[in-house]
Amino acid sequence: MILLTYFGVIGTLSLSLSLSFLGGSHDRKAAPVSPTDWNWQLSSTAKVTSMGGRPTLRGAEAENARIEETAGLMAVGESAKALAAAETAALVAPHDPAAWHDAGAVALSCGERDKARKYFRKALEIAPFAPASLFNLAQLEFDAGDYAAAARLLATFRQQDPHHRVAAYRAVMCDVLLGQVAALDPVALPDDSPAGLYARAAIALHAGDKEAGNTLLEKARATGSRSVPRFESDLRLLDGK
Repeated sequence: MILLTYFGVIGTLSLSLSLSFLGGSHDRKAAPVSPTDWNWQLSSTAKVTSMGGRPTLRGAEAENARIEETAGLMAVGESAKALAAAETAALVAPHDPAAWHDAGAVALSCGERDKARKYFRKALEIAPFAPASLFNLAQLEFDAGDYAAAARLLATFRQQDPHHRVAAYRAVMCDVLLGQVAALDPVALPDDSPAGLYARAAIALHAGDKEAGNTLLEKARATGSRSVPRFESDLRLLDGK
């Protein structure tokens, strides 16, 4: 299983290593960073099952060898070689969405966001409703400032998991940043959760109600959530809106 450090909790990947990605700087060329507060797990097994099954172009033995090779390279800090191995695996099995997704995840861990975006799109061309690829690509589009693209991806993702808290929060942020009326889901974003409080604060501040917005922010910060730095980073996007 791959642990991808970012924002929320979703499915799984097929590699047994730890990756990291912080989108808080909103810099699409940002360098790789150490693990942060945003932990979510992606498993290609769960992901591909939800797609309708993994293509059987490769035998289990060959696939396990690929996974072990990539994991071993990442474990010893050979990220460039790991990316090359993941890219080769995807080219060998071009109709396997899990292979492209894994290549995207490794690219992301290397700070290669443009490559990651390309590979997640490849996975979605083959399996348009793959939850993990949808969520990853939505995060990348959000950090690149393409809130409309992020909103479309999140809408598709939320058809499968309508109450996923981080996806619901990000959908609200996309609406606010696009100047649209934000639809806040009280089930996905309860008013006592950090995500719910920050979503409500963003709506209030965007509407010009600073008193309500600041009150909500005080409550959110008082939760002591490890996610606060990322939420604060997102709120800075409201400046000038």
